[in-house]
Amino acid sequence: SIAPVNEHSETQRLLEATVYTAPAFRQRGFGSSNVALLCERLLLQKKGVVYCCSCRNQPSIHLAKQLGFESESRFYAVDAYKV
Repeated sequence: SIAPVNEHSETQRLLEATVYTAPAFRQRGFGSSNVALLCERLLLQKKGVVYCCSCRNQPSIHLAKQLGFESESRFYAVDAYKV
């Protein structure tokens, strides 16, 4: 499981976090543990976190709610495709 952030500069105060867990390891708490640790470290650095996921990804939405994230807005073009 990995939980990266998109950081474009060192002065950026709000970072976008995502998570990916290999299918064989899902439903074991790895994703939520990684996101929780990531958030803890970023908050200690006085940075805010936005958690992003597809509005169709129910497990990821559940993870966000479980960690205390609140829905502020909804994007309708979230799915990405390779060309």
